[in-house]
Amino acid sequence: MNPETGRFCSRCGARLREPPDAPIFVLHPTALFVTARYVGATIAIGGLLLLLAHMERWRPGAIPPWGIALAIVLVLIWPLRHHLARAFETYILTEHGLTVTSGVLRRIYRHVPLHKIQEVVVIQSGWGRLLGIGNLVIDTAAEAERIVLRDIRHPQTYADLILRQIERA
Repeated sequence: MNPETGRFCSRCGARLREPPDAPIFVLHPTALFVTARYVGATIAIGGLLLLLAHMERWRPGAIPPWGIALAIVLVLIWPLRHHLARAFETYILTEHGLTVTSGVLRRIYRHVPLHKIQEVVVIQSGWGRLLGIGNLVIDTAAEAERIVLRDIRHPQTYADLILRQIERA
């Protein structure tokens, strides 16, 4: 008899089976690219402010203050949009299937049972290989379109977890 909360057998030390719907992993796309977009936006805003200061010296009052504020807001929309998309995108693998939720205003919830997954592909660009980041592309029998888990750190590790879970199912 082992306690319900135990993770290992008290007699032999073997790992006990996880509760039925316990997540095997819960992932979000990496924040690295969001951070890079914020750095790019900061550099762009700095350049824009330098340009505006230079223009102000030659033609004072040519650009109104609201125009400067509008330009800064427009530059910040780019990283903010990706930040929100990342924050609201979640990938969850359980014993029964893979669930992908995404969307800020319009919520998309997709659940694919493990027995419907046919292929798991890891795609990494040259930079992705250097940074250890890539996409997992999952082909399913349930749908014509693919499921893409994008910007995942150590994607091969998670592909192996999905494949191992499919074998157990």
